[in-house]
Amino acid sequence: MLVNKAYRYELKPNKRQLILLKKHAGCARFAWNWGLAERKRIWEEEERSTNAIELHCKLEYKTKWYGSRLAVVPRFFPSSRRCSECGYVLPELKLSTRRWVCPECGAVHDRDINGA
Repeated sequence: MLVNKAYRYELKPNKRQLILLKKHAGCARFAWNWGLAERKRIWEEEERSTNAIELHCKLEYKTKWYGSRLAVVPRFFPSSRRCSECGYVLPELKLSTRRWVCPECGAVHDRDINGA
């Protein structure tokens, strides 16, 4: 049986703290409303929204423009386990392992940099 525990906290700010809390909440609300208005403005001007297909097309265009290469890989592609030097794929790589050495070519890889 799962038991959830909850705690209730009550803030009792003084006048100065109350002013600062209201100021902070007002800034956050202003930023949210600004972002919403900006999105609405773009929607009204261009009469469209962006989606994944449009993003993919922009990426293809920009890679051709700059003469680089776009690699589209499946979602569960083992990029952090694959050696970028020789192509060897480690059978298992724990998430806590940040650096690893390729057993085939001896290259040292940082998990995040190699995966990118």
